[in-house]
Amino acid sequence: MPSPFGQVVLANKEEDKNMGGTIRRKAFVSAVSLFVVFALVFSTFPAFVAGDNTRQGDEVILRIGSQDEPKTRNVLASGDVWTMNVLGPVYDSVTQLDAETEELKAYILKGTDLNGNGQFDSNEYEQFGPVEGKPKEVTAFYDFNGVRFHDGYQATVEDLLFTYHMEANDPRSISLNVLKDKNNIEGNYTQDKWLWLYKLKGFDPESHWHAEKPWSNYDDPDYNTSLRAAVHFVQQVPYANFYRYTMSMSIMPSYLWEGTGCIYNKDLEEFTCNIHRKADETLLDFGVAYVNGNGNPGPDPKKFDFDTAESWDLPDEYVIGTGPFKFDTWEKGAFASLTKNEDFYEGEPYIHKPYIDRMLFKLYRTTQTAVFALKSGDIDYIAWSIQPDFVPELLNDPNIGITSTAEKGFFYLCYNMRKETFGYPDGNPENGDKGRNFRLAVAHLIDKKTIVTNLLQNYGIVADGPVSPSLARWYNSSLPAYGYDEGLADTYLDTYFQWDRSMGPCLLDGTGCRSFPEVETGQIEILTPAADYDPIRAAAGNLIAQAMRDEGINAVSKATAFGQIIQRIDIRDFQMFILGWRIGSDPPDYFHAFFYSRNAERGQNYPGYRNSEFDSLIEQAREELDPEQQVFLIKWAQGILANDRPYDVLYFRTNIEAYRSDRFTNWTVGAAGSIYSYWSWLGIHKPPPEPLRITTSIQTAVKTDSTAKLIATVRNPQGDVLEGAAVEVFIDSNELNVYRDGNLTYEGTTSNIIAGETDINGQLKITYLPPTLITKQAKRTVAIFAKATHPSYPESRNATIGIVVYPPGEQFLSLLVYLLGGDLVEEERPTLISVRVTDQDENPVGGVNVTITSVPPAEISPNYGFTDSNGFVEGVENIEFLAPRVDDDDDYRIEIRANITGYEPTNRNITMLVANVRDVAPPLDLTILFVLIGVIVAVVVVALLIAVMRGGKRTRRRRIKKLKTEKIGKIEKEE
Repeated sequence: MPSPFGQVVLANKEEDKNMGGTIRRKAFVSAVSLFVVFALVFSTFPAFVAGDNTRQGDEVILRIGSQDEPKTRNVLASGDVWTMNVLGPVYDSVTQLDAETEELKAYILKGTDLNGNGQFDSNEYEQFGPVEGKPKEVTAFYDFNGVRFHDGYQATVEDLLFTYHMEANDPRSISLNVLKDKNNIEGNYTQDKWLWLYKLKGFDPESHWHAEKPWSNYDDPDYNTSLRAAVHFVQQVPYANFYRYTMSMSIMPSYLWEGTGCIYNKDLEEFTCNIHRKADETLLDFGVAYVNGNGNPGPDPKKFDFDTAESWDLPDEYVIGTGPFKFDTWEKGAFASLTKNEDFYEGEPYIHKPYIDRMLFKLYRTTQTAVFALKSGDIDYIAWSIQPDFVPELLNDPNIGITSTAEKGFFYLCYNMRKETFGYPDGNPENGDKGRNFRLAVAHLIDKKTIVTNLLQNYGIVADGPVSPSLARWYNSSLPAYGYDEGLADTYLDTYFQWDRSMGPCLLDGTGCRSFPEVETGQIEILTPAADYDPIRAAAGNLIAQAMRDEGINAVSKATAFGQIIQRIDIRDFQMFILGWRIGSDPPDYFHAFFYSRNAERGQNYPGYRNSEFDSLIEQAREELDPEQQVFLIKWAQGILANDRPYDVLYFRTNIEAYRSDRFTNWTVGAAGSIYSYWSWLGIHKPPPEPLRITTSIQTAVKTDSTAKLIATVRNPQGDVLEGAAVEVFIDSNELNVYRDGNLTYEGTTSNIIAGETDINGQLKITYLPPTLITKQAKRTVAIFAKATHPSYPESRNATIGIVVYPPGEQFLSLLVYLLGGDLVEEERPTLISVRVTDQDENPVGGVNVTITSVPPAEISPNYGFTDSNGFVEGVENIEFLAPRVDDDDDYRIEIRANITGYEPTNRNITMLVANVRDVAPPLDLTILFVLIGVIVAVVVVALLIAVMRGGKRTRRRRIKKLKTEKIGKIEKEE
């Protein structure tokens, strides 16, 4: 290929007369062109790289620590919390509940027909009730505009109806029984698959739609009125939670889940079918769930086969819903990833796309490793309740937020009542409940108080039944308490086999043990999660098994992988196990799920409990529309369960969750008592830039019968104290934790939540009142939270500080640490920290060994030594922290420890933000670098061209002069 430089230098013959000037002019023009080419080429390259880096750098990723991985990608087969943590955000319901009131709100379901005219009137928007005069009939109006599946395909009412029919095949979908013939008790649903719901006949989506249009997508130019729909429901019996549960159906793509399955290609606007295949490529046919408007009349088309659909091991790309996040990938044993759904439905003003771009689930098998990852910044949230042992450590880290909420769920010991030892001979309840005395005996061998006090460290309460006291309306406070009592246990056990301790000890091989039906003296296994998964349940299993063995029962606690326990209980292959339920529904529904007789074989009635009296009560409770009568029935049902004890509910745990408060804010506690909730998925975001700064100071420990002063100090983003800032200090907002953790008092008000304004020094001073502990009761670590607002600045992050409450008679040290200059300091400048050591009576203690360390290392003076008689280190009231030189703002974690023989030691961690204030040269912009390179190259080229031209002109002149004396032939040759 000819050189472009050669093409520039050559000139046309007619220009030979003025060759020198012409070449120089053309060389200049070409050099400019060349510079432009270089500038374009080189500047576009760094712009591309920078754009890619900016995209990655700007992507907001929530990194979630997960203790276990999903068991499946198939939502039909999901039943454990780890699978649903990943799959939950992929799917979405047609209804939503208010985040605070839990009242039903308009979403895809806009309202219902109250007057029975078959039209959606303006006063029916966001109104949910039956047709007038027909209390069991409901006509619901839907608008599917803007609702698309993750593959881009438009969702319609047909997908909703399909989902109803598919889910009705799942025996666990108890909220759909009300639509089956005679409430699925004695109807013919199993034969004809008929559900009492259908598209309303005669409904015109254009002329019968009169409601106001507050939803945001109504004015969309692509709005399609044909995507409106009306569906008529006929309840076979009244159902109190019909609107909240039955009508809150998710939307599944019918094309993906029916027959042999299809997947939509948005780019080609076509389907690829026959995708339901096993690993060996065998084609699966799930059958049809919804056809001809209702039902599933076999054999043509084939009825929907839920078991086959549940067994489908679908790949990543077939996990498709309409939820706020798309399923990205799951690498087994490593991680799972979800990405934001940019086409997420925003059809109502309160709904918006997530603020985060991705969720990344990382696997951490133990709490210890997850806590380390959280503190080091490798993850942003731990997706399970952390053990109380870690609370003091995390409370000392200002970059970590802690929430504690009372769970409606519970942890329980379950018996397999299909086996005679634990329940019914031959698994038949008509043969009598022969295992009841065994269950009652074990109830008196469970030391629940020790479990709560020692294992949970009082972050929970003893359970008497499956309803938490936090559900005050439903809770039956008159249930019998089965306390630890070996004598009563013996009384029940002697009905099987006369035994006394002289016949023991009970050995693992059965020697010296009691004999029971079926198992005789063989081992009875209590399955529990392994200690690295949940040390509390593992320890509780050992505690119970040892107590049983002491009474002659050959019991062993068997630590088992969580997934294996789930597999075994699904096929009813167990004797006893300890697990827990996370619950988001009310007692009428979860009682039905867990204990109703018809759910014993395929549903969640894992013990196989059958009691006709209980069944009748729970049916009445679900149908009862009078709230007071419904509560009465549920309290009665609790009494039956307390006497029969298919479960022995051990405790209600306080759910302790930890997250990086420096990275994400705006978490919302959901119905199940966790901040990993729908509204958190949509609402969490990065903290605002330069928020208010709030620090709290309180002694590290206090006696139960004393008080402690807490000082909250608010500063503006520059570190100056701020007068008039609104401060809220709180312990907890739920009933259980108010009782457990004490109260706050300020200006005559005593509560778990105190609000006030900062004074001229930027401070709010309140008093902490510890909970009452009795002698030798376990100490408690209490978390106190504070946040600040001011009209001139973004809201502060929550500040969290811990204080340990000791029972009477204990000797302990306490540290009072106060940041005199706040937690923000400029580099290479000192700041003072007040440190004083006192005892349980708040008297200064001398001779205490105090060490003060910083990570990363920094100069602290003094950084170790002994306290004087005033409790100061080396007689210095304020230690000095000299901020190191930093290239960027950086956190320095300072740990202060105090110990002396005869006293419980103490410690306090604080974090200082060291601010970079020097004029640090910014990193060289690659765009500028490449432009400079282009300029340099162009200059060099121009210089070379000029040199060539000048040299060429001189050479030509010499040649002309020489050629005049040569032959003409030589001239021709040269030309």
